[in-house]
Amino acid sequence: MYDVKILRTFEDELSSYLNKRINFNFLEKIPSDVGGVVEQSQDFFIFINEAVKDEYFKAISKYTFLMLQTGITDKIISASWSIKDNLFEAISKEDMFSFSKEDTINYINFMLILRDIFYVYSSIEIYNFSEYLNDKEDFYNYINDNLFEIEHRFSEDHLSSISHIIYSVVLKSFLPHYKNDGNISILSKLIAIFWRLSRMLPLYNLDYNNYDGALSNYQSMINVLYHNASFFALDKNIISELKTFSLVMVDI
Repeated sequence: MYDVKILRTFEDELSSYLNKRINFNFLEKIPSDVGGVVEQSQDFFIFINEAVKDEYFKAISKYTFLMLQTGITDKIISASWSIKDNLFEAISKEDMFSFSKEDTINYINFMLILRDIFYVYSSIEIYNFSEYLNDKEDFYNYINDNLFEIEHRFSEDHLSSISHIIYSVVLKSFLPHYKNDGNISILSKLIAIFWRLSRMLPLYNLDYNNYDGALSNYQSMINVLYHNASFFALDKNIISELKTFSLVMVDI
């Protein structure tokens, strides 16, 4: 289903692939007291080069890698910018950095990788799945009350140069969406949805050379996620917005 050469790249040359795949210039627009664009990107790649030797990290992040390979995040954001839908309006309203479409795409792809890093390397357990499903409110309160501690410990132990603004958005993507909470940004909710979509990708063939097949599989994937939004504590309204992209996404 997916390019074997690219999958091999995941094991051997992930850093090189990400360097070509993600343009880090968007970091110039995000205030940071701890590191500039060069320092942040260099620290990130040093960390990735070590992390890729970790079998658990590879097992977790291979799905995000497939997400980047298919370009689905790029296509969804491009479609949103094209039709100026509710998702575009919500992201633009929260945008403090005057991001372009390309900035937003690179920012999201970067945060998806960071989410995997937090998932594997956070010094505090931030994703206990059984707790997440059995008592969303307690789990929400636990994560929300410990956000600063989680971020601070991780920054001290690992990627100290990355802007705390970015860390905050990524960490809040772990907060379960079970109520209308203005504390969770639209990007945090979207990262959580994209992360879950990445886990579904191996079951669907998004071959853009086959327009009808890709369109049908995209619709099926989004519909499954929509009907399971409550189970995974995702924002159903955002997933509903993604349904509309089935008409335009494949051509972007």
